[in-house]
Amino acid sequence: MIQLDPPEHGPARKAVVGEFTVRRMAGLRPRIQEIVDEQIDAMLAGPRPADLVQALSLPVPSLSRRRRTQAGAAENGQAHPARSAPPR
Repeated sequence: MIQLDPPEHGPARKAVVGEFTVRRMAGLRPRIQEIVDEQIDAMLAGPRPADLVQALSLPVPSLSRRRRTQAGAAENGQAHPARSAPPR
């Protein structure tokens, strides 16, 4: 969506804008704080000097989305897609 320009950007933004309300973001804060704390602990326990991008900037957004997806699936009584797929 970041790479979209008008007019394509408008409908894409409208489709997700409800996911980013102040209330919803406040509800996500504890989970995101937990993820950040875990990543900082791992960074401090690892080799020095630490790479802040590798330790926080890259993993925190993807881990936050993953946990949010898993939590949403659990709340809806659904298995997470990665866990429900049969092994190959």
